[in-house]
Amino acid sequence: REAAPSIDGSGEAVRQSMARDPVSKDDREDTSEDAGASSGDASTTPPPGLVSVEDSSTVIPLLNSDRQHKWINRQITAAAETGQFDWLLHVIQSHLSSMNLINFSTAVHRVAKLALCSSVQEREQLLNQQEMWDLKKAVVSYVTNAVAPDGSWRWSRRPEDQVSEMRCLSIICWSCATLRIREEVLFTRAAAASRRRLGEMKPFELSNMLWSFAKLSFGEASYFEAIAPYLLRRADGQFSPQCLSTIVWAFGTAKVHQPLVFTSFARELVANAHAMAPQGIANTAWAFARVRRQEAPLFRALAEAATRNGVVWTFKPQELSNTVWAFATVGLPHPLLFDCMADVAVSRRWELPPQNVANMLWAYAKLLAPARTRLFPPLLEVTASRLEQYKPQEVSAILWAVAREDVSGSFSNAKLFFLQVPRHFEARLPDFTSQALACMAEAFVLAETDNIPFFEAVMNESLSRLWSFQPPSLCTLLRGLVVRVKRHPSMATRAVHLQPVCAHIAQRVGEMQPHNMLHLLQTLDLLPPDIKASEAKDLVECAA
Repeated sequence: REAAPSIDGSGEAVRQSMARDPVSKDDREDTSEDAGASSGDASTTPPPGLVSVEDSSTVIPLLNSDRQHKWINRQITAAAETGQFDWLLHVIQSHLSSMNLINFSTAVHRVAKLALCSSVQEREQLLNQQEMWDLKKAVVSYVTNAVAPDGSWRWSRRPEDQVSEMRCLSIICWSCATLRIREEVLFTRAAAASRRRLGEMKPFELSNMLWSFAKLSFGEASYFEAIAPYLLRRADGQFSPQCLSTIVWAFGTAKVHQPLVFTSFARELVANAHAMAPQGIANTAWAFARVRRQEAPLFRALAEAATRNGVVWTFKPQELSNTVWAFATVGLPHPLLFDCMADVAVSRRWELPPQNVANMLWAYAKLLAPARTRLFPPLLEVTASRLEQYKPQEVSAILWAVAREDVSGSFSNAKLFFLQVPRHFEARLPDFTSQALACMAEAFVLAETDNIPFFEAVMNESLSRLWSFQPPSLCTLLRGLVVRVKRHPSMATRAVHLQPVCAHIAQRVGEMQPHNMLHLLQTLDLLPPDIKASEAKDLVECAA
């Protein structure tokens, strides 16, 4: 019932970092050319026997195909360095029928890197261009023709060509994930090949491959589970902290909890936390929290790394919110970290997107962090001024967080915030999830603002779709109503809201997990005896 709004995980920070080069910082080769092409002269002047793309869209094949493919790579790279999408796609289109795997990986990689430097609108226009459709079709066709469903290669290759194949597949998958290109058959073949040839992949190639699958929600749990034994056999120091962080983020995003893998990574990351960048700190903490894995030594090491030498001031908004959300989710307070991050958040409050504001307020309220007394007022001010930009689940989480305080005394603008929400969201109640409705109803009760028409509207919406409520949401809704009935024990309040909710939950007691039942029994204990014997009688008997 106290879950924060869904996190994009943000893998967004991972993606932006990888956009600079889909390799680890410990393997900083130019991926665009070192997968097999020569890194020699990058001139666009064609070798003898080829016509420059500036002069003709036709490439005359050479007897020496290696030389041709290396020159195509240099053409693509030079076009990408102009920063012009149209020219890059034109050059790629001109050579599409002559490309090999290295050329395809270079092409999609350069397109992805250029796309990340563009606006969202420009990126959408790019993906809708015919040249882009042709490139996607050609890449998928090449890979599916080259790689059999079992991951084996369909044709014989020279040993020197085989060396670059897994790197190329890793780059192609990373580029597709960066561009949000979901090609299931492509990823299925890449998964089969990577499982078959894990030992050939460098750490950064494997980490980028896993990141791609998680980012696009591809790959069944069996794919990640098949890779787990290989990860457990790694030598200390074989994987850089960045690779470990990226891999654990992928496991967390895919919701694949491999206890031995997480324990093993935690042990190694504790020793290397001081060398991690804000992105790695945030994503590691988020991944462990995502699978509800509480590794106290690791979280302490991450907190120490974040608060050392002012590193916390270099955190981006997403990294700030993901970090505190993670600590709150696993229930590990760290006063110094939360103090430092509150200072950063307050100073940059106008830069924080709605989801980051919601997650931070939720986390500070969840752990009752002392710093919340100076964090809440300025963030509520920001929220109130931009309320129309907030999603229903974000507003619900903020209301839940603020309701944990003395609304009338702690924060001067808290009461006003509760009164502002109805004006913006009463017409949008159908957009709220069941969890958001339950949390909001409880929040208005705890804040003693349940005497306004908006609360009645929230309850009517909730009662109209009780069957869509999951057990945790039902428990939250009931607890709010029980607190309200204790405060206003009128028969009307009991009959209109409490009775139908109790009757509904009584029909679904069998769905309750042990922790849900504990929550339910604790809530029922708050009811006066006369209500237990009347409106809540059936539920009390079923729960018992």
